[in-house]
Amino acid sequence: MDAVVKSIKENILAEFDAEVTNGSYDQRDFVHVCSDQFIANFVEIKKGDKQKSLELLRSCLKWRKEFKVNDITVESINASVVQAGVLFVRNHDKSGRPILIFKGKRHQKDPVSNEAAKQLFVYLMERLYRQFQHKKRIMCLFDMTGSGLTNLDMQFVKFVISCFENYFPGLLGILVILELPWTLNAAWKIIKTWLSKEALEIIRVIKKNEIMNFISEDQLLDHLGGKDHYVYTPAILNCEFEDEEEEYYDDAISASDTVELNGSDFEESINTQETTAGEKPEEKPEEKSKRRVHFNDDVEEIVMHRDSDIELVTENEIGSQQTADVVTESPNTIRQRSTVVMKSPEFPSSSVSAVGILLAINPLDEIIFTGTNSPNKEEVKETITLTNLSPQTVAFKIKTTSPGNYKVRPSVGRISPKSSFTINITLLPGRSHLVIRDKFLILSAAVTSNSNGGDVTSYWKSLLPSNIMEHRLLCRFTLSKGLEDSFLATEQDEVAEMKNLIINLTTQVGNMQGTLDKMERDTKCIRNRLNLISYAILFAFTA
Repeated sequence: MDAVVKSIKENILAEFDAEVTNGSYDQRDFVHVCSDQFIANFVEIKKGDKQKSLELLRSCLKWRKEFKVNDITVESINASVVQAGVLFVRNHDKSGRPILIFKGKRHQKDPVSNEAAKQLFVYLMERLYRQFQHKKRIMCLFDMTGSGLTNLDMQFVKFVISCFENYFPGLLGILVILELPWTLNAAWKIIKTWLSKEALEIIRVIKKNEIMNFISEDQLLDHLGGKDHYVYTPAILNCEFEDEEEEYYDDAISASDTVELNGSDFEESINTQETTAGEKPEEKPEEKSKRRVHFNDDVEEIVMHRDSDIELVTENEIGSQQTADVVTESPNTIRQRSTVVMKSPEFPSSSVSAVGILLAINPLDEIIFTGTNSPNKEEVKETITLTNLSPQTVAFKIKTTSPGNYKVRPSVGRISPKSSFTINITLLPGRSHLVIRDKFLILSAAVTSNSNGGDVTSYWKSLLPSNIMEHRLLCRFTLSKGLEDSFLATEQDEVAEMKNLIINLTTQVGNMQGTLDKMERDTKCIRNRLNLISYAILFAFTA
């Protein structure tokens, strides 16, 4: 993928000045095309296809020029839409994503409001894109509470879909439609036919009592049941968006189990008390603060204290292999942002990837839970395979942002050198719609020779943060192939049925209109005859 991004970037930069001169591109978009992440978003949405990614990027740059994206300001947008509070960014969801809120009830379906709403939407999207440097995803909340047919604007909906897919790819993390009125159900079925399979996977249609599955109470507006008593003012549109880069991870729930790891005489008994789904044990504030983990959404980051046993290998030591840029963040830490070869004093000849350092982790980026028959009634099981790449024993620990949604067996243990071990992850029934916001954190640390015989849980408590490696996994839920096809077939049948219903209703309305026209003609004829009779009677009396 990196090679594709580099190639596309070279093509765009080569043609950029000429396209600016002939009026196709905006010179101010140069900051975007210089960003590898900006281009990578287009490559990702086109699944690595270089030509399609390049065509989409060119189309986006031309659209930005035509729409005058860089010229939009709050002052240039129709004041009535700005004052109404149709769109604004407020707070974060449980995954730390900024929330872009669309108030359906406040949107008016007319040409002026439609154009202004588009401008405001693009203005906010562009600010989010720039501030977070094309890396951070957002939550889009369509609050349809109290809206109706008068607020339904299919053109605006099409525009929003087009923006997310073609002009701001990689920005949308999840789209939540809240309290969709039954009168708009038919419209929603039509809208779904416009969406790609990937888009449908990150859209949730929910009721008000489900909103706290996505947004915590303190981040939720009070009219939706939260504690945020914010009253909209246009000033929020010019504010800098707050960036939540920290999340809380809890220890994964583990069943009592005895773990014998491959290739090792070490046997450990894990007696972690199993917690009821959704229930968290009480803890002291200082303990909670220790679990705060910093990460970047799109870049694998490893934080190493300078006194750590792991050291960077220079380019001279590894020959043709490339080293990463190292950014000093403080006198005590080094943050590293790309693949780099490292070594430890214990085994200087062993070079491993920065992803995991001590462990090779499969899957690398994402756990995909595949549902079969009834994901709301049955458990869904997946696995993580950890392979110890080093000649030392490595201890591991599994944490998750939502321990109430999963059971993990085992959640802690040790892996002997050059061995692999499988972790079983069980998604509890009824949690499939929550998976998209969850993450797992895999901690690993080399076990020193003087600590081989101790308890793993105690060992983790004694470790210094500087000796712990972290790796984050996203989560996603999908249906199995056969079931997915049947669901799509059902949806297509429903759409066809809806279209036939609309045709029948149109025909009936036409027939009724014909009957009304005939009745109107008959009534007119009767009225004329009555007038003639009236004139005849009047003439008879006057004669």
